[in-house]
Amino acid sequence: MSVAPTDSDVVHSSWRVRIDWNRLTPIALSQAIGLACGVTGATIASHWITPADYGAFGLFLACAPLGMWVVHAGLLKGVSRQWASSTDRPALLREALTEGARRLPWLALATAVAACFLDRSHWLSSWLALFVASTLLSCGSLAQIALQAVRRHWADLAVSAAGSISRTFLPLLLYIGLNASVTSLQLGFVGHACLLAFTGGLLLKTLPASRTSSPRILQLDTVYRGSLFLVLAIAAWSLSGATRWIAAGYFDGDTVGYFTFATNLAVIATGMPGIIATQYAQPGLFAAPHVARENRLALARRVDRIALVYTAVSIAAVFSFWIGTPWLVGSLIGRAYEPALDYLASACGFGMAVQTAQFYHLLLLAGKRERACGPVDLLTSALLIAGAIVSAALKGEDGFLIWLGTSPLTVWLITRPLARRLLLQDIAADSPKPGAGR
Repeated sequence: MSVAPTDSDVVHSSWRVRIDWNRLTPIALSQAIGLACGVTGATIASHWITPADYGAFGLFLACAPLGMWVVHAGLLKGVSRQWASSTDRPALLREALTEGARRLPWLALATAVAACFLDRSHWLSSWLALFVASTLLSCGSLAQIALQAVRRHWADLAVSAAGSISRTFLPLLLYIGLNASVTSLQLGFVGHACLLAFTGGLLLKTLPASRTSSPRILQLDTVYRGSLFLVLAIAAWSLSGATRWIAAGYFDGDTVGYFTFATNLAVIATGMPGIIATQYAQPGLFAAPHVARENRLALARRVDRIALVYTAVSIAAVFSFWIGTPWLVGSLIGRAYEPALDYLASACGFGMAVQTAQFYHLLLLAGKRERACGPVDLLTSALLIAGAIVSAALKGEDGFLIWLGTSPLTVWLITRPLARRLLLQDIAADSPKPGAGR
């Protein structure tokens, strides 16, 4: 006699750790290629690009994802959440592209404003580069999200590798080969965005079409079309680039260049482990049961384990950087950028805080508590940014770096408890009160 699995069985099975190497291998390879490109690019940049130009290009890079991180963020999250279960993926893709095209005027306005803060003497060229790059990055991101949602990680590896190689070398080639200017770096990045979108679109066509004979209906949930995820995306984008802008506001140009270089190294130590963990775990989190309280508790425990493993790996990576510092300078890092290493630990700390907060954002999405992302994400962003501003204003560079280095504590002490409470809040509201029904 067979017995159907209970909620308790689901909870206990969630603690089992099974690694699908056919999925993890291409994800890890993607990040390994990105790491190799990042290290090579940082080495070349530290020898050929002046700190002032590098700092200015870093601000451009902070604005380039305005499309996929802000204007189109809700659409991309909706596709990520619903692509795997869609019964008509071509219709879902058309729906996302149509809605994305409607938002292009807003992207044009956002990039125009951003260009004003980059270089007013070359405003038009900066704006055109930002707008084109942002639009194409959204298209490339849409393709990668669709590939990842159905676990086509080898195809995603091809897109990611093309993006890593072009992002690293095209700006450098134009800077060295044409003229040593920030405009050359920007044009190289536009070329990268073109290649990423083209490769993503090409491989997206290889996915088998999932169709249904039922009447077509809008598949993207209303919450992903509304203003909530736009507001959250603005907060996330502000958080991702806030430290560079704060440094630019309080410190000199060379310091901004050193700090930008350190944040790029921090992406290797803290960003890549986060991307691997997210890409590997997200499909399983989104497919997991989430209706019963036991299911949501199991989801919360899974995310806690992911966050803890990520933290341990990132700390080990940062420690390895610190140990290897004497061998990095002069070989992989030019002598002119040696002061950047003083900023590395703090940049890594802030990167860990941002990535750990994203795990609890995923937790709320997996539990279909999208609207709860509002208070959690906004409070986290506000605390991290406000702390950075206040520390820089009151304590200068030392206080700023101390705050960044200790910022993961904010996520563990505030973000995590709040996300868990809101995840279970509607379950508690629907639960029968003691004595009810007697």
